[in-house]
Amino acid sequence: MLLTRLLVEEPASDPVDAVRLLLREVALREMRELRFAGATADDPERILTEQALLARVVDELRDPRSASVAGDRLVAWLGQRVGDGG
Repeated sequence: MLLTRLLVEEPASDPVDAVRLLLREVALREMRELRFAGATADDPERILTEQALLARVVDELRDPRSASVAGDRLVAWLGQRVGDGG
């Protein structure tokens, strides 16, 4: 019965909202990992800078008007982390 409803009913929310929530969770997870890494980091200033960037991204993802730019910034940051072993 649930599958039938899912097939025939219009979605109640915007799919973009789901993407925003997913990106927000990714940013929050990365912030937690940075917090743990900061305890033993050789460059704690870099860790603080990255945490500040992620905090701004999380805030901007809450606003639909700035979410696209914030999402792009997060994906670019994640891409750099892959290159540096993150």
